[in-house]
Amino acid sequence: MLDDMRVLRDAVREYRVTATAAGLDWPDQVESPVGQPPDVVYQVFGVDHIAEQLTWLQSQRWPDRHLLPNVGWRMPWPEGGDALDYLTLLRARQRECGVNMAIVEDGFEHTEELSDAIDAAKASLDA
Repeated sequence: MLDDMRVLRDAVREYRVTATAAGLDWPDQVESPVGQPPDVVYQVFGVDHIAEQLTWLQSQRWPDRHLLPNVGWRMPWPEGGDALDYLTLLRARQRECGVNMAIVEDGFEHTEELSDAIDAAKASLDA
């Protein structure tokens, strides 16, 4: 299970070997120390504790692009006092635009559709 940090680190190491063998550019760097998320992260998610696995993944200095399986990428921690307001506004705009966040659990076949819908909702916030 990936909730064991040793297993998570091994899984990432194995994935990296496979990804680079397939031609994916993944920087060769040592593991970064685990940092703490900004205080606003606890507020955004309404929790008192952030999982060690997430803080470890966020601490790694991987590029912000699609590195992970199923077109996954690492999003930066939300920062600043406006993060919660922005997230709330984004979720409301996604609902208005018809983004069905429930399909996240349906897997890869909906990833592109969901990504496009989220990008459109984000663009509408910037307009």
